[in-house]
Amino acid sequence: MLENINIELNPFEEKHLERTLQWVNDIEIMNRINRVLPVTMFEHQEWFKKITLDSRQVVFAIENKATGNHLGNCGLRDIDYRSRKAELWIYLGSNYHRHGTGTIATQLLIDYGFSYLNLNRIYLYTLEYNEAAIRTFSHCGMVEEGRFRQDVFICNRYYDTIRMAILRSNYR
Repeated sequence: MLENINIELNPFEEKHLERTLQWVNDIEIMNRINRVLPVTMFEHQEWFKKITLDSRQVVFAIENKATGNHLGNCGLRDIDYRSRKAELWIYLGSNYHRHGTGTIATQLLIDYGFSYLNLNRIYLYTLEYNEAAIRTFSHCGMVEEGRFRQDVFICNRYYDTIRMAILRSNYR
C-alpha cells in the first residue's frame, strides 16, 4: 500500500469494478481519457482479467484513508524494464476533483515508479483543455516534452495531445 495522511493507493481488486465501470462510462470522464464507446460489463471484466496477468502494468485504486471511499484509479502501463520507463495514467470520479487528491496520487505513483520499480523516466499524455491535470502534473515535476497537434476530435473540435514526463534526475 502506498499512502500519505489522506489517501492510499491500494491494488486494484474486483471490488473496485462496479464504481470504475460507472466512471469510464461517464461522458465527462470519457472525454478526458479520449474514450468514444461505452464499456460493457463483459469488456470491463475482461480488462480486469488482463491487467491482473500483465507484468508490464500496475493498477491502483485511489482510496480515502479515513473512509475507505474509492475516489479513482491510477497506474503505470507499458513498463519497460530494460529502458526503465513507464506511462502514468490517472482518473478520478467527477465528485473528487479539486481537493488535491490527483496531486497526491500522482506524487505517490511517481515515487513508487522511481523508488520501487527503479524507473528512470515516467511519462504521460493529456489533452490540452485539461488544464487542471496539466497544473497537477507540472506541480509534481513533470514538464511538457511535446505536442501532437490536432490529435483528437472531441465534441466537434480537434485538440492537441500533450506529452509530459519526469526523469529520476529531476525528481525531488
